[in-house]
Formats: sequence, C-alpha cells, structure tokens
Amino acid sequence: MPFVVRPPPGRLVAPILLSALLGCSQSLFDEHVDDDGTGADDGGDIVGDDSSGDDGGDIVGDDGADDGGSDGGVACPAPCQGDPVTDFTLDQGGANGRWFYLVDRGDSDGAGFDQMVAGTYQGADAWVVDNDAAPAIVSCAAGASADVCAGIDHSLVLVPAAEGITAPVLAFVPPAKGSYRLVGNFKLPQGFEEGRQRELLVSRNARADTQFAPSFLTSADPTDFSVDIEALAGDQLLVSLPAADAGDGSPIAFDFGVTLLGGEGEIFPGKCMFAATFSADDALADQCGGASIANLNDDVPDSLTVEGPSLSETYGDARVFADGQYMHSTGSPLDYRADFTVQFWANALTPQSLDSAFVGDWDVDASGGMLWFLDDTAPDVTVCYFYDKGRPWTQDDITPCLGGMSPRDDQWHFYRVSRKADAGTISLCIDGVHQNTLTEQGNRDMTSDLAPYLGRNPFGPPGYGGSIDDLRIFKRALPCAAAP
Repeated sequence: MPFVVRPPPGRLVAPILLSALLGCSQSLFDEHVDDDGTGADDGGDIVGDDSSGDDGGDIVGDDGADDGGSDGGVACPAPCQGDPVTDFTLDQGGANGRWFYLVDRGDSDGAGFDQMVAGTYQGADAWVVDNDAAPAIVSCAAGASADVCAGIDHSLVLVPAAEGITAPVLAFVPPAKGSYRLVGNFKLPQGFEEGRQRELLVSRNARADTQFAPSFLTSADPTDFSVDIEALAGDQLLVSLPAADAGDGSPIAFDFGVTLLGGEGEIFPGKCMFAATFSADDALADQCGGASIANLNDDVPDSLTVEGPSLSETYGDARVFADGQYMHSTGSPLDYRADFTVQFWANALTPQSLDSAFVGDWDVDASGGMLWFLDDTAPDVTVCYFYDKGRPWTQDDITPCLGGMSPRDDQWHFYRVSRKADAGTISLCIDGVHQNTLTEQGNRDMTSDLAPYLGRNPFGPPGYGGSIDDLRIFKRALPCAAAP
C-alpha cells in the first residue's frame, strides 16, 4: 500500500512515499469517547472529564512538571521514534525523514492530501498553502513572536482553515511495522478565546478511518493524551485540526513524542488480527496474522480475483470480484470474545446477486462469526453476528444484526463495525457516518471456528460483484462515527 502525496496545484514537488499509523486508547483519549453516535455527545466526551488525578502536566497522570525533552518539552519515551517539534524542518520529511506536512484537499472520500510548501505564518517558520494564510503548521519551538505562538515555547501549532473540510495535517511515517504510542499534550495559545467547543481528528490514511476524534473545550492549560496504534507498512498517521462548525479558527499547539511499544516478535500485531491490503509486493498475505489468503472460484477454478484500482494511489491495488470469485484466509479464526473492529473499503456494483456478501466467517454448524451481506438491488447492507449454534440470522432475538445504507454510485466507501463489550454495543458506520447501533451483551463470545472469507457468504454461493480493499480486523473498539 504505497502512499503517494500529490503536490499542491501549480507547485513542482516530487511525490513522496509515506507510511504511518494510528489507533486509540487510555487516559483522556480513552474508551469513554462516545463513538456509537447515540449519546448526547456525538463527537466524543469532553476531554479531561474522566481523568482523575491528572492536573494537566505534560506526561499523562503526572504532577505537571517538565519531564525533560531535549529542549524543555514533553519527553519522548524510549525507544523514541520521533518528536515533531525537535524534528521540525522546512524540508518534507523533517529532520529524520518521518514527518510530512500536508493539507486535506476536502475530497468526499477523505483520501486526498497535498503537500504544503515551506513558508511563514505571522513571521514564524511554517508549512502553508499560501504565506500568512490558514491552513498552516507553525513552528513555535524557538519562542517565535507570532500571535499563534503566544505562551508557547515548545510546540507545533496547527492553524485550521476558516471553514470547510480543508485542514492542516501532520503525518508521521513509522520506520517499521509495529505498535506505537503517541504521548504528549495540546493547548490553546494565549490571547484566544477559551471554553470554545472544538474537535481534533486523528486518522489513518483517510479521514473516515478515524482513530480518535475528541471533543474538548479550548484552554491555555495543557491537556494530556496517549494513543496506541498498530501500524503496517504503507500506513500513515494523520493528525489534523478541522475548522470549527461555528467558524472559529483558533489554533491548537501540540507537543508530543512517538515511541515504539515493542517489536514484531513481542506485541505486534498486538490488537491487529487480520489485514488484507493487497499490496503489490505480497498481495495475498495477511499482514497481521501472517497467513496466506487463498484466491478462489468454485465454478471456474482458473478465474480468480484480479488486481484493480483502489480509491487512490494511497492504497495501491484493490481486488476485483466477479463471476463467483472469492478469497479465504488460511489462518486461524479471529477473536471476537470482547472488543473488536471490522473495517474495509468497498465499491459495490448494482445489481448484486441474491447471495452477495462483503465478508463472512460464520459456520452453520458452530457458534460465532459474522456476515456482511448486501441486498440485490436496494442500497442496503446488513451485518450479523452469530453466537448460538445453528441459529439462522433471521431470528433477530438470537442473532444481533444491524443495517445501513450502502451507496451504489460506482465510488469507494468506507465500512466499519465496532463492538464495545463494556458498553454492550455494536455500531455500524459508513464513510464515518453513524448508521445504527444495537445493544448486545458484552460477555457473549462471538468467535467463529472459521477464518474470514472475502466476497462470499461461507455457506452460500459466492455472489459479490465489485471491489474490496484494505480489510482489517482489530481486537480494539475504534471510534465508529467521528469524522467531521
């Protein structure tokens, strides 16, 4: 999944290969964020309201003292992989080749980014689209005199666009596949109105692939965060500051470090159970579980899924399904005992067959598993999870199912189901928009005895027509509806 960033229109900037990461957990960025779209606070909880004992210091839960960055900022715990403040330069890649300064173009699929250009903002070194105009990423590490640097002496400041989806984006490129942690704080520069409701967006590769999107009240006091992520080669971590609904363009200062939690032989894939990215180097490999993915067709053995275009060059190749084609992981069944997330990109044709399904791993002779199936003509998708042996999905009192509108417009769309066991909820989102949530007992083990099938109901003929890309399954309840 190579990531290629387009240069801004009219600028001659070489394309850059990126990769990165992200996910969420712990402290103020925690499991209490409202991600099912059903609570009163659909954008997430107010940051800081459930962090007892944390007085706003620069390390989560500490006493607010400076824990010792190289020039007085937040410490980057060993083994440190990057510090966006000390690594800042006016060259794409930063001082260590891992930081990139982008702008979200505002494309409807959220997957389009351009490189910013080196310039100034209020006299300070910055990455901009146009000098002294938002959006911008400003360096305040040297006590710059810019208004956006007031009260800031060790941070990068993200300045949002005045309106719309276009936003400044700070991207991190992990050096290798692994599990990473971002830890640090953010705050409002002095002189800007405090107490305004704002949102941040942390995502992976595209806007809808949200990892964390807290809603918070702006404050000049630092607010701590800690975010853990499983990263694959070709991923990119994106930290962006969208414009506020009310048009408030207040900047936010960030000071954090990125640390490697463990190597592949230790905790990676960690929370990542399955990843089919269909990259050109190893198109039929599960990048998390390590198994191969069989390319199959029941009726015409020589007719198999083929490479096809994905939603953008970010994602490289997708797989095209037609004429009874499907794929099947040769690995072990996946763990649905507690929290999980299933997500993928799909471009579904119209009409579909009566047996059309995106993904499935349920077994008619055993308990557990899931099935995502499509209506043949109506733009609907239904997701069911099975936990009682031999029960058909039509018995809704036995099998939890939830549905949503699945666009049929010859475009790519992002699908995610997230289960929060503690909350007893399973939520469905499409393109980062909440579709439905059902209440389900959190102690029910929904683990199957089959590994996942792609483009097929395991107990029906393969009937999906269209393309699928970047299917990932995590033992983590990622936010369902949080994209702006």
